[in-house]
Amino acid sequence: MKSRKITPPVAPRIETRFENHGDVRVDPYFWLREKENPATMKYLKEENAYYQHSLQPLQKMRDKLFREMKARIRKDDSTVPAPWGEYEYFTQFKKGQQYAIRCRQKKGSKKREVVLDENILAKGKKYFNLGGFSVSPVQDQVAYAVDFDGSEKYTLRFRQIGKKKDFDAQIPNTSGGMAWAADNQTLFYIVQDENLRPYRIYRHKLGQPTSEDALIFEEKNAE
Repeated sequence: MKSRKITPPVAPRIETRFENHGDVRVDPYFWLREKENPATMKYLKEENAYYQHSLQPLQKMRDKLFREMKARIRKDDSTVPAPWGEYEYFTQFKKGQQYAIRCRQKKGSKKREVVLDENILAKGKKYFNLGGFSVSPVQDQVAYAVDFDGSEKYTLRFRQIGKKKDFDAQIPNTSGGMAWAADNQTLFYIVQDENLRPYRIYRHKLGQPTSEDALIFEEKNAE
């Protein structure tokens, strides 16, 4: 029995006009950026349905290739330890877990210490991605950036290494990039504009309200 044909969906053209520096640009599909727009989600679901329907005859081959590729991946693996001061840092993967475990051990020791477990962070979330990850100069704290919705807008968090709970301070809408100052108390981070363009660098002092973070640099030219 032949499966019914599905007509390829066609996105409506809704022109959005942009004018910058005397240059005019018209984008008929700019509206597809609007994730909260029901029309956007309706069209994307139609695209997904057409994709699944079109590749249905290849499903057995797709499953076979997936199993072959998956079989080549070690389910318990770790990176080569990278020395820093008295510690060696490495990333570990465990069988049955989807995300990495960031670890360290003192040089000459085999006792592993977990710096950050991505699997715990991702638990119960529909989406998870770790952006920046940076241990402080004294190696007692870690700053890291997480995205829980796929928006590529990362929230900065801070944690004392060895603890399971973050500090209260959280900094939203960052690019995920960061850098510690030598004082072990100051972190520089990057904020994005509405178009996800990194354009501002701020300085945050641990224990200080994020509303008091100092603007260090701003790129005002959006081009």
